[in-house]
Amino acid sequence: ASETASLAEHFSDRGCDVQAFTRVEDLVPSMKFRPFDGYVIDWMLDEGSAAELVGMIRADDRECPIAVLTGKIRSDVMVEPAVAEAVSTYKRLPIISAQLLQALAGR
Repeated sequence: ASETASLAEHFSDRGCDVQAFTRVEDLVPSMKFRPFDGYVIDWMLDEGSAAELVGMIRADDRECPIAVLTGKIRSDVMVEPAVAEAVSTYKRLPIISAQLLQALAGR
């Protein structure tokens, strides 16, 4: 919850209208009612990986910016190569937020 609040504050300070969620079951009905312009998602959710959630977002909007974060890669979990590469390349929030904000500006 504190990491979610910190991310929300970071993007809010940069002019984004932010709605933070800590549970998928709270996010899904909200995004179905009013889709968001972009998403920042932790790869490892209590329900498993974010693959299904990303699929749901992509089904509604093929171009929506999605930033996938994780600091919880476990040895028993298969991580998609693209996610693993992003995690190793973009370790810092300012880089990720800059890319997400840039993608949002083009929408």
